[in-house]
Amino acid sequence: MKYLEQTMIKGSYFLLFLLQAGLAQEWKLHSPRKVTAQKGSCAQIPCNYSYPSYLANQPRVGIWFYKTRWRQWRTAFHSQSRSYEGTQFRHRTQLSGDLKNGDCSLTINNIRWEDSGFYYFKVEFNEKEKYGFKPSTWLQVSDFTDKPAIFPVQIIAGKLVRLRCTFNTICSGTAPTLTWDTPTIVRGSVSNTITQRGVTLTYISVLSLTPSLRHQGQTLICRVSYSTVSSEQTFVLTVQYAPEGLTISSPNGMKDSSINKIQGESAMIICSVRSYPASNLMWRHLNAIITRTSSSNELRLVIPKVTSKEAGDYQCVAENEHGTMEGSVTIIVEYAPEDLTITSLDGIKDSSITITEGDSALITCSVKSFPASNLTWKHLDVIMNSSTSHNELWMEIPHVAPRDTGDYQCVAQNEHGTVEGSLSITVQCETADAPEGLTITSPNGMKDSSINKIQGESAMIICSVRSYPASNLMWRHLNAIITRTSSSNELRLVIPKVTSKEAGDYQCVAENEHGTMEGSVTIIVEYAPEDLTITSLDGIKDSSITITEGDSALITCSVKSFPASNLTWKHLDVIMNSSTSHNELWMEIPHVTPRDTGDYQCVAQNEHGTMEGSLSITVQYSRGEILHVILILGIRAGIFIVAVVLTVAGVCVSEGQTVKGS
Repeated sequence: MKYLEQTMIKGSYFLLFLLQAGLAQEWKLHSPRKVTAQKGSCAQIPCNYSYPSYLANQPRVGIWFYKTRWRQWRTAFHSQSRSYEGTQFRHRTQLSGDLKNGDCSLTINNIRWEDSGFYYFKVEFNEKEKYGFKPSTWLQVSDFTDKPAIFPVQIIAGKLVRLRCTFNTICSGTAPTLTWDTPTIVRGSVSNTITQRGVTLTYISVLSLTPSLRHQGQTLICRVSYSTVSSEQTFVLTVQYAPEGLTISSPNGMKDSSINKIQGESAMIICSVRSYPASNLMWRHLNAIITRTSSSNELRLVIPKVTSKEAGDYQCVAENEHGTMEGSVTIIVEYAPEDLTITSLDGIKDSSITITEGDSALITCSVKSFPASNLTWKHLDVIMNSSTSHNELWMEIPHVAPRDTGDYQCVAQNEHGTVEGSLSITVQCETADAPEGLTITSPNGMKDSSINKIQGESAMIICSVRSYPASNLMWRHLNAIITRTSSSNELRLVIPKVTSKEAGDYQCVAENEHGTMEGSVTIIVEYAPEDLTITSLDGIKDSSITITEGDSALITCSVKSFPASNLTWKHLDVIMNSSTSHNELWMEIPHVTPRDTGDYQCVAQNEHGTMEGSLSITVQYSRGEILHVILILGIRAGIFIVAVVLTVAGVCVSEGQTVKGS
């Protein structure tokens, strides 16, 4: 603020001086009545003067005088000879402007307490033209209190930051020095510059460093120094960084990121993280947000009474403007068996089921519990079957008889409790009946009585029927019996690895003494092209064929595949013709010429693979061309004998004739 006041004072005095100097040519001086300077720095007394115009080109001497309240005037500055200056000011005073331009501003370096006092300016042109300007200016010296300023910036771990320290002064005398004092672990580079705006000088020092978390809380000092005084500004590093070190704990104890609780107990999990600024935390369970907090590096989740519904994984997510971090914990809830259910494919109503004599029964008992329960099926207090540490148990009765009538109990038990369910089975005596209700199913899924498989996969089809007595069942394929069973109303056919040979219709035939019933299913096998063959009416031997020039050629490429392949004929890497979704493709050459000689490729491709076959075509010359060659050779020799009857250009030559050449 003091610098600003001095700047405004100096500027206003200079403008006023210029205005008055232009209006009147007389002795005048403009200087403030009071100037304040801080000990150890430098002081500037703004001064502008005017004089009669006839002295404009005359040499002059500028003198500043100084006195205290109790001492006489002494010379503080003399522009002609520094020897006139008192020892108190020697080598410390100077003019900051040019006397010829009317600028008589005085600069005093390294201000001392004894520099306080009155100052006035005197100008001498010659012995007669002298003028001392009064009243004088009072210079007041105070303690050095000015400090440098550090501009705050956002400091992020791992990112280069430039801290800017500045110091302003209007005094152009002795320059201050800006330095940084940093801890040993804080390493950086420093660059210094000076700028000027108006009469204000700004000293700038920039400290460049890349902060890390170990710099958190470290104190940096920017110090401004003159020869005898200094002051400083401190800056504490507050490093911002993304969430890290996320930990999940529990007062109930944890092991391998999991907590074991018994149903009904309370549970608490605590998520904590390190970050600056503080993170937004949230707990998630089954992809639903349970609780959250803002600008806090800790979040607690309290479950007053855990149940099986609270079991599972919990995620803690921490996020601030610099990044995100996540951790997880599993709450394992131990509880007694519950929700015991008994089901059957035959349908259960009011805990009872009616099964026809001779049929099979498959009844399932399932329960929810942790740890898994020991399950037991009992009938008439006799254990039928049991399982250990499993929450599901099947009971199968292959051929239901009247003795199977009665109540059945399923008992589930673990270390926390026991639960029991019951089922009443009624056996209905079967009257003799022919097979009916024949159904064909597959665990692989069926659509419109067909199963789609890719070659190499396994397939299973199940044929079941209702009849009494039980039927004899058999599976047929291509009119051949594959498998059969006697006195059973169900028959399974398993094909470990299907191939194209297994594709087609399958019939299931059920027969007992009262009648017969049949059903069918189609197995569709998808497979890559195979058994590619190339045939021709001209006969192919060892993948090659010879065709006489001028004849036509018709060559067929066929393949086995499903779905049907895309076929292509190529010659010299040029596609000759192609077909889409068809397992046969003809290639026709209407008039064979020598240029048709060479290798031909037939390429078959579908979504499961590619197959290729090749054929080599050799073109032989026609009989007419052969005779033409022989005639030329014979004429050159003088005579030739034709062994066979040939027709050339309309002339018939018979066996044994001699043709003389000219």
